[in-house]
Amino acid sequence: MATIPASREICVFLSSSFQDMHAERDHLMKQVFPKVRAACLARRVGFTEVDLRWGVTEEESKNGATVEICLKEIDRCRDFPPFFIGFMGERYGWIPRHEELAAYWERNADSDYAQLIQGAIARSIGVTELEMELAVLGKGAAEKISGHALFLLRDRALTDRLYRKKTGHAPNTADASFYDPGEGRLEALKERIRRSPFLGIDGYTSIEQFGQAVEDYLLAQLDRYFPESDISGPLQRMQGAHADFRFHRLQNFLPRPDVRKKLLTTILKRVDTPALGPILLAGPSGQGKSALMADLARHLEAEQGGIHWRVIDHYVGADEHNSLDSWVNRILETLHPEIEDLTGPIPKSSKDRKEALSTWIAMAARRTEQRGETPDKPVRFALVLDALDQLMDGGRDLDALNPSILGPSAVVVASAADGTQARDAAKGYETIEVPPLTEKLRAKLIRNTFARYRKKIATPLAERLASAPQAGSPLFLTLALEDLRLAASRRTLSTLLDQILESPDAQHLFLHRFLLDEAHGRPELPTLAAAFMALLGASRNGLTENELSELLALPGDPKAANTGKPKLPQIYLSRLLAAFQPFLLNKQGNRAPMHRIFGEAALRYYCTVPVREHLYNYFKKGYGKGKREVDQRQAAEALHQITQLANTEHDNGKSARKRLVKDLGMLWVPVQLYDIEEDVAHTALTSLDNQDKLALGKLWNKEIDSFDAVAVEQNGGQIYEFAEWMYGIAFDRFRLSRQLVEALLTKQVQVLPESD
Repeated sequence: MATIPASREICVFLSSSFQDMHAERDHLMKQVFPKVRAACLARRVGFTEVDLRWGVTEEESKNGATVEICLKEIDRCRDFPPFFIGFMGERYGWIPRHEELAAYWERNADSDYAQLIQGAIARSIGVTELEMELAVLGKGAAEKISGHALFLLRDRALTDRLYRKKTGHAPNTADASFYDPGEGRLEALKERIRRSPFLGIDGYTSIEQFGQAVEDYLLAQLDRYFPESDISGPLQRMQGAHADFRFHRLQNFLPRPDVRKKLLTTILKRVDTPALGPILLAGPSGQGKSALMADLARHLEAEQGGIHWRVIDHYVGADEHNSLDSWVNRILETLHPEIEDLTGPIPKSSKDRKEALSTWIAMAARRTEQRGETPDKPVRFALVLDALDQLMDGGRDLDALNPSILGPSAVVVASAADGTQARDAAKGYETIEVPPLTEKLRAKLIRNTFARYRKKIATPLAERLASAPQAGSPLFLTLALEDLRLAASRRTLSTLLDQILESPDAQHLFLHRFLLDEAHGRPELPTLAAAFMALLGASRNGLTENELSELLALPGDPKAANTGKPKLPQIYLSRLLAAFQPFLLNKQGNRAPMHRIFGEAALRYYCTVPVREHLYNYFKKGYGKGKREVDQRQAAEALHQITQLANTEHDNGKSARKRLVKDLGMLWVPVQLYDIEEDVAHTALTSLDNQDKLALGKLWNKEIDSFDAVAVEQNGGQIYEFAEWMYGIAFDRFRLSRQLVEALLTKQVQVLPESD
């Protein structure tokens, strides 16, 4: 069985000549990909097709920048098998000439991809062949893709039929839009494909045969990499999300032994004196706290100070679970398999989970000691909790971190940004401030970064950057280096550095040097990059590429064949994904900002309210209609956005609050609210005032009255969980009518104990 990729995602790059293959591309979009996407969704796998010729004319595609984007996308798609589908008819396609790309050479002469394009021009090969060569047919390419490719060659008779259908005339081999042998290059390329091990059909005779071959291939690859038997559960997905976050934060990380030493010394003091309480790592946003926390987790796993540390590192924002109760629940779920015989099931209520925490941690520590894995070494749990300020309540309530809750077998190390509610709430914790990078560390980071890309920067320029006050921020320095690395010419580096150092901080630099760079825009919207990052920053847990392509579309953009909705031409989205790849996380197929300030910079420019309204209007379809099944991801995103809008001061705030109550009430049975996501539902409900609660209670009473016995039998366990959850908060926080809760409880299979 194939190794399952780290990211549950399939990304397919389509490669063919331009004008003559529209029938195949349309059939894939309308008939094949919807089926494949549905099959992927059933296994919680993301699916993205990359069709760079969609929405772009052939004339627009004939420039070096477009060719470079194609080549970059091929490289990007290597990470998501299976990744390449090539198909050809009777047309070889565009062969670029050097003079046609004059504007491109001026801006990109030093690009690695420019060298590939230069080589193609020197050999007089076309762009389609260059794509296929880079992906599959070139030296060493086949090994890189590990078999993730499929070629299909069209039968000449089918080309003739398609020509007649389009033109109404008999085939005319002089018409280069369908017939272009490229002076023998077409047949030579087909022979290269035939000699490869990736040819699927040599001469398909119908569009349906072509589509079926692609569908069969993709579904077979889905079975190969993501078999039904290996669908991960919620805990495995959560553990994977946090492991991925740690991995990303440690990429390009520059160790800071001074900070690590302070943290380890402070942690060890708590082994014998746990009552000293949590440790806080604090500093300005962009100071590298998350990377330091990831480094600490990795370092503690090496058994520091004669202690066997069991590390559970949790990064708020790594997934959609952004509450301390989610953190507590993850700890219990992690420990449960090894002590289940002692504890029984995981408690259902937040209160009971919190009360069980210290006992469970102590039991798990003793079990580890009893297994004798580390004889003569005491076992302690290191609970590394990054970004308290990104909790859904802003970190106002940190009661779960108290030693009385966690017990003597655990040490908590948390982090929070300066100037936040979480920082104020943790003011009693022993605090370690993250200092700015020293000039020595800055110089090392500059050297390492340019060496990694086989580039050099003049010593005076490197020293000038290292000595700049702003460069004390790791994030500012990283952004500056990325900007310099992408410079087209060494001759312009000094001027570019002047421009970079005009920015006082990382947020200003990111906005003005990256997001507002018109090279990342489009003629109709030069600030496309800022819109792209604003959507990602406002989203609850990132967005898929398909969602981005629809959210970023303008009314005049071509409509997608499968949905009938405008869609951003792929060439623009690919350009954004390539340009901002260093600044994005991949959350199981969702793209999200790697750092909070990236989204904040864009939202300040675009204004948060209209961005959230756009997201809400896009995702509210997930609520469904009547008793139709709710799309939990879309409904959770819509509910998150309307909750944020309802609790933000703006002109439409009152209207947003009314919509929030209506949305909560329209989820046809209250249990579906609980199913969406407890964190999202809890945040929405606790944001209501008394008048809102009364209005919601009336809506829910109507729904409860229509809740039939069949639904009770099918969903009894879920209803019980929801009733318990709602009952626990109704009187403490909402003061909803007892009649409302009792109405629900009388409809369920099991009733709550009277004492509750």
